[in-house]
Order: sequence, then C-alpha cells, then structure tokens
Amino acid sequence: MSKRKSKTARGLVTRRIVYTSRQRPDDRPQEIKVNVRRGTIIDLDYAAAMVAIRTHLSLNDVRVGGRSKMTVAGEDPRDVVHDLVAGVMPLDEHEAQDKATTLQWVRSGAPLFRIARPATPDKHLCVYCALFDEERRTVLLVDPVKAGLWLFPGGHVDDGEDPRTTVLQEANEELQITGEFHPRFGDAPLFLTVTRTRGEHSHTDVSFWCVLAADQDMRIEADPREANQVRWFDLDDPAKWAHDRFDPHMPRFRNKLLAYLGTPALVG
Repeated sequence: MSKRKSKTARGLVTRRIVYTSRQRPDDRPQEIKVNVRRGTIIDLDYAAAMVAIRTHLSLNDVRVGGRSKMTVAGEDPRDVVHDLVAGVMPLDEHEAQDKATTLQWVRSGAPLFRIARPATPDKHLCVYCALFDEERRTVLLVDPVKAGLWLFPGGHVDDGEDPRTTVLQEANEELQITGEFHPRFGDAPLFLTVTRTRGEHSHTDVSFWCVLAADQDMRIEADPREANQVRWFDLDDPAKWAHDRFDPHMPRFRNKLLAYLGTPALVG
C-alpha cells in the first residue's frame, strides 16, 4: 500500500491510500481518500473503506506504512485512543473514575491492544456497537452462544487499529451489515467501561460503546454458530430490562442513551 497526502483548508489533510492484494498482485490497484484534522479522522468514508478492504482481503494483505494497521498512516494509535477517551462525557462517578484510570493507563505507555489469544496483554481495548433505531427508540442486542448474556455486537481492537474502524468491522462481520455511525452521536464513543471478566482467562476489557444508525426493518444475518438470537429492545419499556441476563453495564448505558435523548430513565 502506498500513500500520498495534500494539504487543504482549515488544517485538513487529505490522504490518498492506494492498496493492492499481495495474494492477487495482478489486480488493479484501488484507491481511497480520507480527510484528517489534527490526527482525527473526520471522513467516515475511510472507516467504511477499511471494512470493505478487510471483508475482501485478509488482514495481512492490507498494510499502511509497512505495518498491518487500519489507522491513517503517520498517526500514533495511542494518540487516537487518548483523544477518544478524553472526549467521553461521564454519566456518573463510576464512568468518571473509569475515564480517569483509562487516561492514566494510556499515558503510561502500557500496551493497549490484544496481541495474542486468549488475553495477552491482560488489559486491552474492546468495542461495542449499539444499533439504535431512533424512530422506534429500540436497540439491537445479541445473545451470544458462549456469553450467556444479552450484549451488543463487538470485539477486540486489533493492534494499532482505530477503534472506530473496529466498530464498523464488527457490525459487518457479526451482523452482515454496512454500519454507519448515528448522526446524533457521530463516531465518538458514547460510553466507556472498564470491566474485569469472569471465568477462565479472566482479564480486563476497556470498552468503547459507540452508537450506529439502524432500522428494525433492516436485514440482519447473525452467524448461528456465534449467536443464539438477536432481538430489538424497547428503551422505554422497563419490563424489557428487568432481568439479569444483560452485560452488567447495560443499565447504565441505557440511562446515558436516554439522557442524551432527553428522556428520564424509568426503572422496573
């Protein structure tokens, strides 16, 4: 993959990324463009293109600056993560503490990304993608085969990858959709959590929860080997949220989403 850049107005940099497949070197090179301001992706076409590339090519096929990264060439992935964390507006004291400890972790120079299965290093970045139908005020949750809890689709952030790219990639891989960040929230994470997992290979997940635009009528194709079922949950129906088979942070995420919508959270 090669890259070129040209300066535009108001501090924007337009980067042109040309890529080819090492497995299919005779294929015609493809090109995408991305606008960047102060190291932050502001053109969602880039993230969408990365999803498309990784859908059709293996990860090792796609290289930026000689490394397998889905961030813009020349950016420091740690700076990207730092800015995403710093931009989170805490819901409560719990999230404020998670934000403070996460910023401390990022600034410490500790590894941020999982580099080996099942959990190396012990603390690493993850993402959740919350599909939100604003008209019906519902969100889509998945009942994974292994977890035993209702969760949002998501996964680990690959080494050096922009977490926002991971969000769109996970939506594509788990639900077979082309995800788009919800215009009300943009590509910034709405919610941040730090969670110690239970069971074998216990580790700490630092998770960005992002909101994608969705429609209950959209076609969803979850892999039956990975998910027992998917279901839309009504944000305004407390009875739907009463049982204990949710991610432990799910009630707080619901409260924060409702707060952004200007609606008080109802309890069951």
